[in-house]
Amino acid sequence: MQRAALKILSLLLVASFASPSLAEDDIDFSKSDAIGQWLSTGGKQPEGTGVSSIFYNAAPVAFDRVIIQGTEWNVKAVANYSGEFAVPPSYEHVIVNGRTFEKKFLLTGGYAFLENKANPEVRLVVLVTSSYASSYAIVYFNRNKGTEPQASKVAAALEASFTESPQYRSSVVEFTPTGVFKHLPGVQGSPIDWDSFIFDAGEKTKIQKTIEDFIANYNRDLFHELKLPMSRGVLLFGPPGTGKSHIAKILVSKVLHGAFPKTLPTFFYVSARHVSDVQAIRSIYNVARQLSPAIIFIEDVDLIAGTNRAHRQEVKNELMQQLSGIEALEGVLTIATTNLGHQIDGALLRSQRLGYHFEIGTPTLDSRLELLQMFTRKVDTTRLDLSKYLSTTENMTGADLKEVVRVAIEKAARSNSYSLEGKILLLQDHMAGALNDRKLTKVQPK
Repeated sequence: MQRAALKILSLLLVASFASPSLAEDDIDFSKSDAIGQWLSTGGKQPEGTGVSSIFYNAAPVAFDRVIIQGTEWNVKAVANYSGEFAVPPSYEHVIVNGRTFEKKFLLTGGYAFLENKANPEVRLVVLVTSSYASSYAIVYFNRNKGTEPQASKVAAALEASFTESPQYRSSVVEFTPTGVFKHLPGVQGSPIDWDSFIFDAGEKTKIQKTIEDFIANYNRDLFHELKLPMSRGVLLFGPPGTGKSHIAKILVSKVLHGAFPKTLPTFFYVSARHVSDVQAIRSIYNVARQLSPAIIFIEDVDLIAGTNRAHRQEVKNELMQQLSGIEALEGVLTIATTNLGHQIDGALLRSQRLGYHFEIGTPTLDSRLELLQMFTRKVDTTRLDLSKYLSTTENMTGADLKEVVRVAIEKAARSNSYSLEGKILLLQDHMAGALNDRKLTKVQPK
């Protein structure tokens, strides 16, 4: 039986008889019917088993390393069917649906026609494609010739080459709405650290240690020897705009800036809105296992694990199964966020699953002052007492305060309020006006 991470991409019946294999010279590899001719399927569509939902721009890596440089197979031809005979995979331009994508968006793939060195009667066709949207590989075979075991072996090798590629260590991957993993570009700008997360100092330290101690110090053999938990789950809950997503930005920055040199974790960003079925959860955790240590950050987990989501029961059950099921989850840290902590199914909050819970509430008086100082650091506030606004900003979130400051700065710029140094000069009227605007536009809960 194939590994769980392998997915049948197409299962179309082949002919009930096995046609004799055509000689290589009798096949025109520039024509799309060459696949059926090579596999001798009697003109029927061959069956396929393959790897899907892997990584952006990873397919040609697998194509070169596993297939062309493999020791068991001869590559008899390489082709594509966009109108021309193809060269082996390269960074050259390629036409997809009539459009040309630049090198940075697309690597060429194609079809490789393989012949087993030990037994030339054993033939496969491998399709590898990579685009700005997704990458995948399919291994075509003829079941009537008994080549399914060899096809599965090649598919497994392809999958391994995806996840073993060094470029995915200490990188960031997003699970997209189409159900594929997109390898996000490298780091830009300055590092983001925990100093940018304005929160109660003691609680912030607890959150940081809970997350970073596990991922920075993970050692499979040592954890086994000391009988330490091999995985960890964290729930961050609280009103919107309080900084839960900002923690993800901090971790992304740390991963991309190499802040965990001993473990080189991979960061997976998952919006629960994009988790449409059980297979999506399996795919996320299967790939995370292979790239462990890994961080899976699930935003708005209540969309799949809320007590009022009866129609998502199977997806919720699968998430719980992945977190604490029979299949070991080693070296994976799951961080889930929600604005509705009271709606999370209690079964998901057990110690073996999302066992660490942190409420990210509205900022305290001292935190509000820190936030106002941080948001105004690029303007002149010498004629403004920020502490004066602490009582009027009670119950505001960090996002609320940021918006108030943005509007105040906009008002100052419009009124041509600048200091002698050329900085925008923020005055009391600007802040008061911004706070008043918020009162007029804010939708008040019932």
